[in-house]
This record gives sequence, C-alpha cells and structure tokens, in this order.
Amino acid sequence: MSEKPSVKLLLAPPSQPVQTIWENKIQELELSYRISVAESIDELVRRLDRDNFDVLLLNCSDGNVDSLENIESIQSLPAIILVGGNSLEIVRKVLSRSVCPCLLDITDAESLDLLPVFVERLTKSFADNRSSSSQQQEDINEANISHLSQGFLQNLGLALPARIALLDEQGKIMMVNQPWIDYCNDNNLLAGNFGIDRNYLELCRSHKDLGLETGPDAIEGIKSVLSGSQDTFLMEYPGSSADQQSWYHMRVVRLHSNNMNWILIVHLNTTEVRQYALSLQQIHDNLESRVEQRTAVLKATNWELHQEIAHRAAAEQAVSEERNRFRTLVDTISHGIVEFDLQGRITFANAAYHRIYEYPVGSLIGKIVWDILKPDPSDARRFYERALREQTVPTSYYTRRLTLGGRYVDLKVDWNYKHDSQGKIAGFVVVITNVTQQRRAEEEAQERLNQLAHVARIFTMNQMVSGLAHELNQPLTAIANFANACCYKIRNSPADDRNMLLESIDQISLQAERASQIVRRLRDFVRRADSCHSIENINDLVNDVLGMLEIEARTRSIGLEVSLAADLPRIPVDRIQIEQVITNLVKNAMEAMQDLSPEGRQVILRTGMNAEGMLEVSVSDAGKGVEAAELSRIFEPFYTTKQSGMGLGLGISRSIVEAHGGRLEALRNDHRGMTFRFTLPIAVEGQRA
Repeated sequence: MSEKPSVKLLLAPPSQPVQTIWENKIQELELSYRISVAESIDELVRRLDRDNFDVLLLNCSDGNVDSLENIESIQSLPAIILVGGNSLEIVRKVLSRSVCPCLLDITDAESLDLLPVFVERLTKSFADNRSSSSQQQEDINEANISHLSQGFLQNLGLALPARIALLDEQGKIMMVNQPWIDYCNDNNLLAGNFGIDRNYLELCRSHKDLGLETGPDAIEGIKSVLSGSQDTFLMEYPGSSADQQSWYHMRVVRLHSNNMNWILIVHLNTTEVRQYALSLQQIHDNLESRVEQRTAVLKATNWELHQEIAHRAAAEQAVSEERNRFRTLVDTISHGIVEFDLQGRITFANAAYHRIYEYPVGSLIGKIVWDILKPDPSDARRFYERALREQTVPTSYYTRRLTLGGRYVDLKVDWNYKHDSQGKIAGFVVVITNVTQQRRAEEEAQERLNQLAHVARIFTMNQMVSGLAHELNQPLTAIANFANACCYKIRNSPADDRNMLLESIDQISLQAERASQIVRRLRDFVRRADSCHSIENINDLVNDVLGMLEIEARTRSIGLEVSLAADLPRIPVDRIQIEQVITNLVKNAMEAMQDLSPEGRQVILRTGMNAEGMLEVSVSDAGKGVEAAELSRIFEPFYTTKQSGMGLGLGISRSIVEAHGGRLEALRNDHRGMTFRFTLPIAVEGQRA
C-alpha cells in the first residue's frame, strides 16, 4: 500500500507562536504535513513563483492584511486565513481584496483540531474544481456575471468547503461555488443553471428541499443585509436528512468590489464540528464531573489532613505536657537520677542528683561520672565495665561517697541498662537514694535491739543458773577426785607405775576442758557486743544451742528430737543473735510442756530448705498451745502467757530474724502444741559477710 503523499503548507508572514502551535498540532495528530515559512511578503511572492504548495497559511492574527492587497499569486492556491481577534473584520477585508478565505481562529483550541479537515477539503475542492467541474463553472459565470473579474470568480470557487451563493443587491443569485453545484447534482436539484439568475428568497420559499433556512428570522436577516441596514447576519439552523440530524452555519456578508455591492451567503455544514463540540462538551462535562469528584475527594482528604494535623498537634501538645510533667516529677523526687553513656559521659541528671553530691543544678551534664564518684571511683567503674562485659542482671547495692562539700553520704544504688533504638546497650540509668539518715536510724535501732537482746540473754542466764551450777559442779568434782587420786598414787604407788598416773591426769584435762566450754558458751551468750555478720552453717549454730540447753532438758525430763538436713547452704548471719533466737524458741517449747507427764514432753527441732529457696528452722512442742484469739499478740512487746516471763523473747526474736531478711511465724499444730519457724536468706556466691 503506497504511502499518502505529504501536504506542503506555506506560512506567511512568520510568527514563532503560530509556527510552534501548528508544529505541535501536526505532531500530535500525526499528519503528513510539511510547513515552510516565508519571512516576508517579497519572499512569499518568490516562493509561490518558484515552488509548488498545496495550501497557503496566511497569518492575519494581528488583524493586518494590507500587505496582501497586490499579491496576485495568492489567487492560485487555497488559503487558510489564521485569525486571532476580530474575525469578521478580517473576512471583509480579505474578501474585498479578492482573497477567498477559509478562516481558522488560532486562539480557539477547538478550531486547531479542524486543521486536517480544512486542508483535506480545500485540496480536494481545489483539485475537483480544476478538473471535471471547472469548465461548467466558468461557462455559467461568464454568461451571467461577465462584469465580475475573473480573479474573483476563481477565488470564490476556492472558498470555504461550504455552499456559497453570490447575490446582487436585489437578491438575485449571480454565482455559486463548486460545493453548491455538487450538492445540486447529488440531489437532482436546480438542474441546468443551479439557481443562477433566480431570486434567493423566492428560491428558498419554493425549494425547501435545498436544505436552506427559510424561517422568519433567516428571511428578515437576509433582507436587512440586502437593504444595507446591516453588513453581516449570522445564524445556526438545523438541517434534516434520512439518516441523521445535521446542522448548518449561515453567514450573510455585504461586500464591495469593482464599485459594486454584493451579498455573499455561505452555508457551512457544521454537523461534524457540532458533534465534535458536543463530544468535547461531554468530555468537558465528564472532566468537570471528575474534577468535582476529585475536588470532593481532595476536600475530604484536606479535611482529614486538617484533622490529622489537629490530632498530631494535640498529640504533640500532650507529649510536651507529659514531658514537662515528667521533668517536674523527676526534678521533684528526692531520688537522684543520672544517665551516662558507655564512656561515662553524663547525658542527664536531675536536680536531686546534683543536690546529693552538692553540685549546682545542671553543672554535671557532659561531665564524666567517674570524676564525681569520690573518694575512689575505680570500684564503680570496674563494676559497670564488668556488668557491660558479662551482661549481669541489675541488682541494688550500697556504697558510701564523698560529696563536693567534703561530707560522706550513704547511698542505695539501683541501676539498669539504657538501650538505643536498635535495642543495643547505649549506657546506664542509675537511681541513687540517700540513706544516710536511714542508716543512722538503723544503727540506732540495731543498738537498741542489741541492748534488748543482751538483757534477754542475761534474763535467760538467770533462769539457767541452777542447772549450770549443777552442770559445772560435775566436772569440777571429777577434777578434784582425779587430782586426789593422783596425789595418793604418787605417795603410795611404786615409782615405775606411771600409766595409772597418766590416765588420771588425762581425765583431769578432759573435765577441765568440759568446764571451760560451758563457761565460754555462757560468756559468749551473755556478753554484749556489736552486731557482726559471718558466713555460718545453721546446723553448727543449732548444735551449739543444744549443747547449752542439754542440761536444762535433762533437768526438765524433756526429750530433744533433732532432724538436721545435710548439705545446707551457708548463711550470712550474726552468730550470737541467731543462737539467741533458737535458744528462745527451744526454751519456750520446753516451758510450754512443764504441766505434761514426762513421757509426753518432746521438743522437735528441724532444719531444711523451703519452697521459696530460703533456709528454714522450726521448733515444735506438744504443750497446750496458744488460743487463736491470742495468736496475733504473742509477738507484741511485754505480752506473755508465762507467770515469770518478761514478754520480750519473741518480739526480740522476730526483730532479729527480720533484720537478717527473714520471717518468723507461729502456727498451731493440728493436734496439740505450737510450731515456731523462721527463715533466713542463703549466701549469694561470692558474698562476703
């Protein structure tokens, strides 16, 4: 299939905006056009004489066509007049200079899309006119309007692709163009002369099948131009055909040429343009609808955005208020809070932290924390370096530090790791509590507890004096007897009988050691001393207490059943104080069974581990027990159920156990008697007393 030849267009005079518009439109519509440009009127004449062009584009967008008046070469080509302002005035000027126009408004985007239609129709009309119908048109024109110039006849035949009739001032048709003739031939109308020499108005009334507008408005408009009352009349009217609705644009223009007045009537089929306009309108309406929908969506989105901004602003305000509240809270509390990074640089410290170390508020930010922890910061530095290296579980500890003012303060330190956004350790958060006053109060309370415990031990010794005197009398009597026996054997035995003498002396030493142990235990138990913790085995403490109470148990005819668990962990305790607790519980158990027959007197003492992982010691008796109503009072100071009791033993015992981090409680046995049991925390690996 052969490629369609390109259409050659000549644009004159030049206009860069016009040239750009046409080149873009040709590229957009993919038209096979080539545009050449004549820079001036002289060049236009030369180009027309030298080259062949299909259509001439006359740029009259500035409204000036005076330069085209004497260019006869224009009459040989179809022309499209490019207008951009007062189109009617330009048409009148161009037509009065015998230039046949096809008008196109370059300021109207819809008109630009008609470029290929106009070019195609002009080139086709021009070719047809020069071939089969040109001779017929010339014969009619020469017979009827010989007084018109031949140039005007040619230009009229190359006018717009519409039905055109040229009338004289009386309304008689003097000339018609090729589309008029084609229409008559195609529809078998006005055979012969195609309406030439007929009155246009009469022709309209008698031949309605011509498709001309015959309404009163059209007739009156044509008459007004014929009479000279107005120069131009325009209207649009519907046409009719068997297959579709059509529309026409009628333009009636009064002209002056060769000292004569003429009336030019143009009927242009605007059905395609109207349909195109309707399509454009529909597209426009659709776009408007979509724009409205989009606008509604944008409004809704804008509203949601405003709501989001409002919510975000409210959230930011809430965060700011919460931050201020947190800052106020952190600066108000008495606990010192500090944050520092892995290099020890302080990134945050509240007011209390500054006050505890006696620094001005805010002066510690950016400093190295180790420089503040005096007198010896190395232990703290090693502690946190080891924690970072071993990822140890944070636990509290106590320390003593020197302030900027030279005072020592006792501190409880709680700490934890600080993590970054990736979850990696980025530093530490430390909370310190000044426990200096608390420590002093605890020391004073401990001192008072030691005094009370000492008093209780003295009281216990007073109760044990008679039994201890009897117990001491036995080894002392044995010592005296063995000493007398030694003296006798020395005097009366042979000199070489030394074995019997050594046996007596060994017995003297054994009994003296026994007496010494009794005295030492009494001295340790009774003496007053400051609290001193050590890592001990609870079974050893129980055995020492039983050694002291064995005499009293035999005296009271009380059996001691001991069940000591093996391999118990060691505990950090004050040995004397825990022995005092065991002594108080065992003595209370023995005294609770004094009204029973000897065979029913039995004290059971056990050691072991409970379910919570703490060491547990229990003492059970078979006495009458304590009534349920009195059970809650037995630990109150000076409350006792014994006639000779002081009511201090259980209260002191509970205070001692709680000071060691344990718990002392009393339970009623199912059948008879009571069970007192206390717990103690075991020593942590590596813990010192």
